[in-house]
Amino acid sequence: MEVSRKVLPTGLYCLFKEYKLMEDNRNEALTAGNNALAQEHWREAIEIFDELYADEQSLELNYKLVRALFANKQYQLAQQYLAEYLDAYLDDPEYLDILLAVFVQNHNFIEARQLLMSVTDLTVRETGLALVVSGEEKARVDSTETFKVVLRQFIHLGDFEFGEQFNRYRAALKLPLDEYLKGAKFLLRDEYVLPMVRASILESLARLQINDEISFLWFDGEEHSFNPSRTIPALASETAKTVWNVLNETVGQDDPMALQILAEDLKLKLATAFPLLDEIISDPIGWTKYQIARYQDTDLPELAENDIKWIEKLDEILAEVGL
Repeated sequence: MEVSRKVLPTGLYCLFKEYKLMEDNRNEALTAGNNALAQEHWREAIEIFDELYADEQSLELNYKLVRALFANKQYQLAQQYLAEYLDAYLDDPEYLDILLAVFVQNHNFIEARQLLMSVTDLTVRETGLALVVSGEEKARVDSTETFKVVLRQFIHLGDFEFGEQFNRYRAALKLPLDEYLKGAKFLLRDEYVLPMVRASILESLARLQINDEISFLWFDGEEHSFNPSRTIPALASETAKTVWNVLNETVGQDDPMALQILAEDLKLKLATAFPLLDEIISDPIGWTKYQIARYQDTDLPELAENDIKWIEKLDEILAEVGL
């Protein structure tokens, strides 16, 4: 609808004309971008949608930019953009296909499988897992030697300090599932793997929902076992929810710095204690209040001796790696 200068005051009319011009230019650019996609002019499509997306972030523009980047074999950049709307991609089977294609091309097999475990539609999940399996099989042919090196470095990570152990663990997440499990099961019983790295491996198996009885050494020096498919990741557990509630209620926004420091500290402790949280935290409310009091240097509330013992052990574990 054409708006007359007589309808609006001069200033508003100028603003309206400027907005209309911008909107017209945006529509023209969107049409040009869609045409570039249809004609498989990937570089042109990337330039157009990158500019449009910089101006206005939306799932639709993100998806089109990711499609163009993927087609132009810019897989790492595609995944960076995709991560901004990760949940939305997981909720839509059409978008999920491009997500999996990007992750597979980047050899992020373990993370792709973990994400699929959050998809509630079992048919969609199984279809997605089939795509990942196919990608793993192809990668085994194309990257045989690379996978051998990564697996060997993964299995021997206990020979190194924390930083290198964690780097090798992260690198192993690019292995196909079978190879990753082979290394993970070995390392979980290696006494030289640091507790935080071991806990990361254990949690990765829970997120993969591996249905198997897995044996592991824990920082009590004893061997334990658990079934990852029946175990909730540490930070999603009821214990963790109670900890966050108490922390927010007790510290809240009265002291944002204290809240941030305590939240990070307790997050690390919960993650390190996985999957035996309940064995070292018998009273999540008291456990949290005790550590808040320690931080604030106030009178310590009563807490079971066993809980205090494990708090001190977790302090020791974090201090050993400089955290």
